[in-house]
Amino acid sequence: MTVFMTNEKEKKARLIIEAGNLGWINEYEVFDASSHKQSKIFLGYFFIEQDLKLCQEYLHLLEITESASIRTSLVNSIATLYGKCFTNAGVGIPILNAKNIFKNSENLIQTHEILMDLRHKHVAHRYEHSFEWGNTFYLFPKNIKPNTEFKYYLKCVSNKKTSFSTQVYFDIEEVLSHIQIAIREKMKKLFVTIDEYMRSLNREELEKLLMNDLLHNIGKSNGLIVESNNF
Repeated sequence: MTVFMTNEKEKKARLIIEAGNLGWINEYEVFDASSHKQSKIFLGYFFIEQDLKLCQEYLHLLEITESASIRTSLVNSIATLYGKCFTNAGVGIPILNAKNIFKNSENLIQTHEILMDLRHKHVAHRYEHSFEWGNTFYLFPKNIKPNTEFKYYLKCVSNKKTSFSTQVYFDIEEVLSHIQIAIREKMKKLFVTIDEYMRSLNREELEKLLMNDLLHNIGKSNGLIVESNNF
C-alpha cells in the first residue's frame, strides 16, 4: 500500500479542519504562528489548561458515579493529568513550578502535595500509600488431629480508596481554579510577544504563513465547502 505524506503546512491545515474551525476562513486571515519560539510555550500552556479542565470534569463525575471501578479510574486520571503539568515534558515545553504557582497561596501547597504524592507513589509507582494498602495473612486450621493431612493458606487482603474526602475534594477544585488563573496570565504575556512578532513581518513573510487558500482547497476537496455561482 502506498502512503502519501502531506507536508507540514497541510498537516496544520487539517488540524484546523478536524477541530471544526474551518469557518475561520470566512472571517479571518489565518496565519501559521508556530515559527516564533514562544508559540511552542504558548501551546504548552494551552495543553496544560486542557488537562486541568479535564481534571475538573473528572472531579465532578466523581460526585455522581457509583461504580467503584469507574471512580478509581477517575481518581487515577486526575492524579496522572495533574502530575503531568508539573513533570518534565521535553525541550521547549513548559512545566509548572509549584513554588512559583503557589507563591502567594501557601494554603494550597498541601493539596498540591497530596495530588503529586498520589501520582508518584500510587498511580505511576507502587509504594505504601493511603489510597492502597494491604497485608498478607497466614491461615492455619484449628484443632488439627495428629497424623492427619490439612490445608493451610497464604492470603492477601487489600483496601483501595475510590475517592477523595469531601474537604480534599473542595481543596482540589480550588487548586485547579487557582492554577488556571495563573496560566491565563502567563498566556496573556506570551500573546503580547507573539503579536509583536507577527506584526513585525513584511507582506512577503506573511504570505508564506497564510493558510486560507490551503484551507479552502482542502475543505472543498472533502466536501466541506460548497460553492455556488450567482447569476
